[in-house]
Amino acid sequence: MTQPAPSAQHNGPDQGALTGPSDAPPQKSGGGMPALGLRLDVRILSLLGVLAALILVGGITEPDAFLDTGNLQLILTQASVIGVVTVGMTFVIISGGIDLSVGAMVALASVWATTLATQEYGFAGIAFTAVIVGLAAGLVNGVLIAYGGMVPFIATLAMLASARGLALQITDGKTQIVTVDSVLDLGLPDSYILGIPPLVIMFAVVTVVGWLILNRTTFGRRTVAVGGNAEAARLAGIDVRRQRLYLYLLSGLCCGIAAFMLIVLAGSGQNTNGNLYELDAIAAAIIGGTLLSGGRGTIVGSVLGVLIFTTITNIFALNNLQSDVQQIAKGAIIVAAVLVQRRTMRRARADIGPDGDPVLQALARDAYQPLTVAEHAARHGMTPAELRTAVRRGAGCSPKDYLLGIRLGRAKELLAATDLPVAAVARRVGYDDPAYFSRLFARRVGTAPVRFREQQGRSVPGGWSDRVPDPDDPPTITT
Repeated sequence: MTQPAPSAQHNGPDQGALTGPSDAPPQKSGGGMPALGLRLDVRILSLLGVLAALILVGGITEPDAFLDTGNLQLILTQASVIGVVTVGMTFVIISGGIDLSVGAMVALASVWATTLATQEYGFAGIAFTAVIVGLAAGLVNGVLIAYGGMVPFIATLAMLASARGLALQITDGKTQIVTVDSVLDLGLPDSYILGIPPLVIMFAVVTVVGWLILNRTTFGRRTVAVGGNAEAARLAGIDVRRQRLYLYLLSGLCCGIAAFMLIVLAGSGQNTNGNLYELDAIAAAIIGGTLLSGGRGTIVGSVLGVLIFTTITNIFALNNLQSDVQQIAKGAIIVAAVLVQRRTMRRARADIGPDGDPVLQALARDAYQPLTVAEHAARHGMTPAELRTAVRRGAGCSPKDYLLGIRLGRAKELLAATDLPVAAVARRVGYDDPAYFSRLFARRVGTAPVRFREQQGRSVPGGWSDRVPDPDDPPTITT
């Protein structure tokens, strides 16, 4: 992809202005965001508001029990295990896939890591086995989906049944007690660091690493690209099959880590471990703003979704509500979240109707104005991420490439059909710097504007006139 031209309005990839010298050094944005660039959008703020409301409800209904330090530590600890699973699930869903086998993979990894033979190798043997089993199961999913052509729903459903069955066969329906003290000690208050349980610290580390991978690496950008439009990603040079394989490996890795955390928390391995984790992980990701159709999602939102569900469960338990009521409430929350997503997608998607797509039409109308991608998005009441998703779905490319295509297409028309100077053509299509326009035109078209005009003039006998031919009355060539 051609590099955007840095300018005073340059705000990062796909958000910079489309004007300015391409060889100018990047300018630092003053008064910008923190180093990690964490952007709290409306969805994140809404989730924080919901979490704050739940804490308020818990403090009002059961003030002594809910606000107790031990109870707050319990909430965070319980959220840690499913939270690690949700991080992996978020990556898979953003790519347009689904993984129904996460709970079964946690169960399989936990029972395999707690066999008597494994426990003979101590702490390292248990941790290593849990992670390797999770990776192996994720590898099977990835190979079946990426290279076997299986639908993710079917492949992971098969893994769910197989992993559960294998876990039952290993345990023979019995609970495998952990006898390694170094593993059990991680769950004791004496191992807390500044009052924070080690499992919560592990969860925080996985969350930070997941956020960095998704938002600051090529792997993360490829994941979003594959979820937004797999065919466009393939045409852009991304190995879609390999990317999907890596994503299911990542999901399996997270399940292996969660299995070890569950072993520490429960002190045992059971074939029933991780029951309905797939439901909780998918629900948390959806609540956090991850689209089931792929192409958009945040790690921060998914983590907040986990904390919301865990807090709800804790409040219900403190108020002695039955588990069936908890499940009904979770189901209602999932339905509400999906309905909100559908409403958002009606605005963000670039579906082409009888009169054309309004988002693409609006971008084409404003293509010759010197606006950044962020400013284009603001005009349509969208975030830059939503605009990128909409354009990728409708045009198969980024907003920047879509706008550049329109500008350069118009520039070629003007060069071929008029005698306007190159500088005037550049201004007509939104470039105040003719030198930058000439360099950009040469890179994209393969020849300089002046050379392009000469080629067009020689391609038609007699050269070009200033009048654009009428399609209904084309000119004829007389000999």
